[in-house]
Amino acid sequence: MLRQQVQTPPTTNPTPPPGMLPYVAILDPHFVSASEASFLQDEDFLIGVARGAIAKAFPAADLAQHGSVNDQMPDGPIEVTWCGVCNTGAVFRAQIKGRLLHFDYDSMVGGNEVHKDRETGSRWQQSTGEAISGPLKGSFLELYPFVRTTWKEWRRRYPITVVLKPAAWIRRAHAQLE
Repeated sequence: MLRQQVQTPPTTNPTPPPGMLPYVAILDPHFVSASEASFLQDEDFLIGVARGAIAKAFPAADLAQHGSVNDQMPDGPIEVTWCGVCNTGAVFRAQIKGRLLHFDYDSMVGGNEVHKDRETGSRWQQSTGEAISGPLKGSFLELYPFVRTTWKEWRRRYPITVVLKPAAWIRRAHAQLE
């Protein structure tokens, strides 16, 4: 299993209650190689990011369970987002004015998720990257290059990709459905 190091956020995610599926951001993502991603089917959608020799796939089904993945690329921190209600994904640089931000799900506004950064408490619209309240209101996160595609197409373009490993509780939930 490949592991990406990221700066430790100010607090950790809560443990979900037994029987409940949590909706919390991933702050310390773990990745597997493409050959280990047996949990993906060719037609599964994902958000893909690539920079230099690094290519990462974030399956939409897993993103929909978390809303946000705080991660690192060679050129800096990113937030990979997904709104399961409006079926949109976007990737932003996870810093503003040189300040690193860590994001969690906060609420819904106009049928789109809103994420809150842990550092300032500002609330950010998922689809636009705009701070809609808090100290950074009116600021915009910089969009990071990404594609929304299928696992088959991403693997064709980036055969040496790594893939976000589903959280253990998601793997257990999927196993119970089979």
